[in-house]
Amino acid sequence: MRLQHPLRVIFGLGLGLVGSCGSPSSSTGFAAAGGIGGDEGATTAAAPSSTSSTSTSSSSSAGSASSAETTSTSAEVSTTASDTTTMQPDFGVTGCAGKVDFLFVLSNQETMEPHAEQMKAALPAFIDTIRTRFADFDNQIMVTDANGIWGAGLCADCEDTCESGPPGYPCLWWSELEECDNVEGAGVTFPVGWGAPNKRCEVAGGNRYMLASDPTPEETFLCLASVGYSGGTNAPVEVMLKAVSDELTGPQGCNAGFLRDDALLVVVIIADTGELSAGTPAEWKSALLQAKGDDPDAVVLLAITTDIDLEEHLCLVWQDTDPETNPLRTFVGLLAHALIGSICEPTWGPFLEQAADLVLEQCEVFVPQ
Repeated sequence: MRLQHPLRVIFGLGLGLVGSCGSPSSSTGFAAAGGIGGDEGATTAAAPSSTSSTSTSSSSSAGSASSAETTSTSAEVSTTASDTTTMQPDFGVTGCAGKVDFLFVLSNQETMEPHAEQMKAALPAFIDTIRTRFADFDNQIMVTDANGIWGAGLCADCEDTCESGPPGYPCLWWSELEECDNVEGAGVTFPVGWGAPNKRCEVAGGNRYMLASDPTPEETFLCLASVGYSGGTNAPVEVMLKAVSDELTGPQGCNAGFLRDDALLVVVIIADTGELSAGTPAEWKSALLQAKGDDPDAVVLLAITTDIDLEEHLCLVWQDTDPETNPLRTFVGLLAHALIGSICEPTWGPFLEQAADLVLEQCEVFVPQ
């Protein structure tokens, strides 16, 4: 019998109030579990006037303190975006030379369980967007989770099978694991636990990330991105910085070859709770830009996270009072090219389309140093 985590019980009660993590009338808000709980949150999520602006973007000056403190919407763009509907990539003197490195940092903590269906629907759609709108690009795609330890806790010492664990969980006794499977920040190729495939993903090329030549991109990406919800502490920024560090991207690192000097780096963070990474948003910004030669135009940051720190929010609040500003929101506000949306929108499709517009626009003007 599967043990129930206390938070899962709380979230289950919250979901019973609002269906799939949001009011049925919240058609412009993302969908579900960043702090589920009281009736106050449900009332807020249901009010049409509180959600009318959440799926749109507002501009702010790059790196300004005011953009980091903005709390009036749940989707903000840190740079002014123009219409990119007909934009074509420029592979000449300017532009990203057709190279984009996509890094997905996906929370796999237990609170992500209510978002499983959203994730399953959104990520294949996004890979399809990458394949169609970035068809002429040399894309690399890596997925990592926010848990540095391989395996599900309930099955840590299982033999042959794990009756209390996920169906099909592999009890390997480390016989089939690679060293990088237990390295935090390394690309995930063997996702296990509840909601995960519990098998090694077949990645063409033998890397811990996908290449543009992958013959089955949708299948491969869905396998890699199905990180499930058996993880621990949520610290996606910390994991992101490790993923692009010299230690992991160097010649002998787990992610060797992923971070290319002449490619635009696009980071996608999906986490339903507040950021718990060590350090400050300013320090995170400095470390991320350092990985790309201190060039603010070489990085695009996309985040889908809880919006309970906003006055108008879709996610339900399970605390007595709203928390302080989500550090991840502050971090997004410090980057020159970034977009943030609420995880409690019923669908993430509009956000991901808007994200693709932003990436294409930035690729058009990015000049590798």
